Amino acid sequence: MGALEDLEENLVEGEAGRVPGWQPPAHLGPLPVELESRARRLLANQQELIVALEQTRRDTARHLLAVRSVPASRSDSSSIYLDVSG
Repeated sequence: MGALEDLEENLVEGEAGRVPGWQPPAHLGPLPVELESRARRLLANQQELIVALEQTRRDTARHLLAVRSVPASRSDSSSIYLDVSG
């Protein structure tokens, strides 16, 4: 499989939430001119995925902070309510 195919496969894996392992191939040489537009599209898609993953990371951190702010359960069996809209 070629280097661009590997990168495209890894992009699909990343979009699916899986963390692919990738090592840059050695001794590739310069990118052929006919592959330039494909490589640019791949780069743009990778950058979009990076932005989406960073947003997901920030959202997750915010959610974890909210969960950690909930007091530990009390020993009695009375109900406790959490205002999730406030």
